[in-house]
Amino acid sequence: MISAAIAHNVRTKKEENDEIVAMTRRIVIAGGGSAGWIAASLFQHHFTGTDTEITLVESDNVPVIGVGEGSTPHLRQLFSTLGIAEDDWMLHCHATYKNGIRFEGWQSDHAPGYFHPFPSAPDRHTAGAFLQACERRRQRINLACLPDDYFLANWLTTHHKAPLQRTGSLTIPLNYAYHFDASKLATLLANHTTKQGLKHIRGTVNTVTRHQSGDIDALLLDDGQRIPGDFFVDCTGFRSLLLQQTLEVGFLSYADALFNDAAVACASVRHENPVPATRSVAMENGWRWEIPLTHRTGNGYVYSSQFENKNNAAARLSEVLGNQGNADDIRHIPMKVGRAASSWAKNCLAVGLSQGFIEPLEATALHLVQETTEQFLSAWEAGSYTPLHRNEFNSRIAGRFDGIRDYIVAHYVLSKRPGKYWDAVRAEAKRSDTLTALLQCWNDGGNLVQFIQDNQIGHYYSAVSWYCLLSGYDAYPAISAALDKDASLTAITPLLEKWGATFVSHSEALQRMGTAGPVAC
Repeated sequence: MISAAIAHNVRTKKEENDEIVAMTRRIVIAGGGSAGWIAASLFQHHFTGTDTEITLVESDNVPVIGVGEGSTPHLRQLFSTLGIAEDDWMLHCHATYKNGIRFEGWQSDHAPGYFHPFPSAPDRHTAGAFLQACERRRQRINLACLPDDYFLANWLTTHHKAPLQRTGSLTIPLNYAYHFDASKLATLLANHTTKQGLKHIRGTVNTVTRHQSGDIDALLLDDGQRIPGDFFVDCTGFRSLLLQQTLEVGFLSYADALFNDAAVACASVRHENPVPATRSVAMENGWRWEIPLTHRTGNGYVYSSQFENKNNAAARLSEVLGNQGNADDIRHIPMKVGRAASSWAKNCLAVGLSQGFIEPLEATALHLVQETTEQFLSAWEAGSYTPLHRNEFNSRIAGRFDGIRDYIVAHYVLSKRPGKYWDAVRAEAKRSDTLTALLQCWNDGGNLVQFIQDNQIGHYYSAVSWYCLLSGYDAYPAISAALDKDASLTAITPLLEKWGATFVSHSEALQRMGTAGPVAC
């Protein structure tokens, strides 16, 4: 038995952690916007009940970029963690539901395109048939197998239905995401988090000072204020003032793989019956998004400045929108595509654009913000709030960025759309060794599911998502005969219709929470 004297000196893990947390009393977040306030809300939630003081410094001179204004399903977890009801935040942020993304024109203006759903529980009943159809098509059997025919999310989107069932219906849990007003999201999280005790300072960072150790010591604001801290979070956008400029962490560009480096965005009038999905439509030198909100529609054209100047880009987007758009609202957005060599260096974590950016094709920007913050807090706590797990964390986040990059690059190299831009990206876009091997496995008729599992690619995108992409781009051996309909659809189609009948319309779901507002530009 341990003697009373010895037992008195034995400290619990919690006591040790509490002591270390007490040494890291001051966490300073530089920058607001969606990234800053998502990070702030998660930090504040994590340290609730401790003496740790969290301060966010936000400049009034830095606008919220808000590229895309769409999310992945992971955003649902954020509001669940914070205890904010879905109806409440959606109402404030003019949000709509998102069942997935519809890709149009990536083969040609006349090709059908395809729908990329979020993986959900109902897919267990239909995804197997889809994968089997894909495998038969890979074997040159003349079988049509677009993902649209197999997944409930697409059926709901086609019929303008929200991912919510009617009260009393058979429970069919769906994985879904949202569209929202990015500036409103930042405001909502700011209000929530400051009520939880976070200190909010308005000011512009002028200088960053460092200790002799190399750690960041304090932020000096242009009004003379000095904001000292023990740990810092860099949410200063593409300039990455703390991580890349002050700590001189290198930046790994994705420009050799992803050519698009700019976007032009413009609002248009709201849709009376909004589609619960993002539209991704191929254009002359890139692609455009269409995102329905309850008070307006968000539009943007993502393009390569090698092939398009910003005036032409704005003209192309305006032409598409016609008199529905607001020409005075056009914003030009430069994009720095790539990632920092490390997201966590010294006593600083970079989150959001200061950490890296992959073009908004799959709406992963806020997903990466949220995941980076959550993974960091987990690793930091597991290491007793020391850098013990820093290398492992950096490797995991870098892998996430690179995995998403590969999936997005595949959209371009598999496209058959004609044009100088599209010819160039197909021929010149750099493919990672992993992506090269994956596409080779597919083309050789190998076991792609096993390849994805062996290479842990499923951590980023599941095998079903890869099959949706490859099938959607018709990445199959050429067949001259007409394609037959999959016999399994005789059972799947009625099943989707039966399930779908239990879901409410998108408009009804929005009206229930009072988000259907007046028409506005």
